[in-house]
Amino acid sequence: MTEQGGIDEAGTVAATDRAERQTGQDDQPDAAPPAPREPVEVRLRRTPRYLRFVLVGAVIGFLIAAIVVSLRDLPAADPGHLVYSKRTILGYLGMIGALFGAVLGAAVAVLADRLHR
Repeated sequence: MTEQGGIDEAGTVAATDRAERQTGQDDQPDAAPPAPREPVEVRLRRTPRYLRFVLVGAVIGFLIAAIVVSLRDLPAADPGHLVYSKRTILGYLGMIGALFGAVLGAAVAVLADRLHR
């Protein structure tokens, strides 16, 4: 350590060590050990994770829409009517199903939160 209170090779400040040696604070033990703390009873409130409920609801809604689309047969193409592919129908119904599933998942999360209060 340096005598002038600088920083030594280990990166510690020597001024505090030197001041403790001069006042003799290092040699004195603590006055009394801290008293043990009494256990405190607390009540933890568990809340649902809303994002997880919403995401699971959206995934379930999309999967239900995918099952419905895969089980349905597409009608034959009429000359005057617009025909959509299964992918297009899956995209539209999947997003609608995901939206309804997300809303339903959020409602379930809110309901679960209200019941545990």
